[in-house]
Amino acid sequence: MKVVSVSDTGAKRRAKQIIFDNGTELTTSKAVVKALRLEEGAEVQFPDGCETTQESECFKEILESTSAEQCKKRALALIAHRDYTVYELRQRLRWDGYPQGIIDGIITHVTELDLVNDERYVNRFCESRLNAGYGPYVIKKKLALKGIGEDIAHAAIDTYIEEEEFDIDARARLCIERFDLEDHKQRQRALRRLISRGFDYEVARRAMSRSVG
Repeated sequence: MKVVSVSDTGAKRRAKQIIFDNGTELTTSKAVVKALRLEEGAEVQFPDGCETTQESECFKEILESTSAEQCKKRALALIAHRDYTVYELRQRLRWDGYPQGIIDGIITHVTELDLVNDERYVNRFCESRLNAGYGPYVIKKKLALKGIGEDIAHAAIDTYIEEEEFDIDARARLCIERFDLEDHKQRQRALRRLISRGFDYEVARRAMSRSVG
């Protein structure tokens, strides 16, 4: 069983597509290609005792165990670098070319160990973004891209505001303190800034009114 070609594939071109001389096609990760030495022109190495008639099954077992090992290493390396939501981690592993079944097992493993925790991620994200001057709309929009539902994001924002006695109106006023709100053009720019930062119109209106007053 010989490798005929190895090429980049997938949405982000991070996975590898391998074609063998028997017509078999395989999509896997770069790490698996390297671990199994599946370079173009290479013969697949089988363990001793693997009969020629059983090569396909032997390779399937080798591929599955190697993929699981490399997928786990990749997941741990990613979450060691920064926090991920379940959706983000699943997406990254899929882009790398790992099979869905193996990804599901790894996701279960890291969530059971509490290495990935969507609730913790959302709470930290909301806290950091609110304190950085972003409003709820932008925060919910960014969390949606990370696979977090609007209801969960909304609840986390409300909980933080209530428990920490976070003054969202004061944060909005701080966001536009450099604008001269007596000037019409400056006032319009201030409004656009508040809306773009994710504050709803009512919060923006109150912030501008009190800043002028």
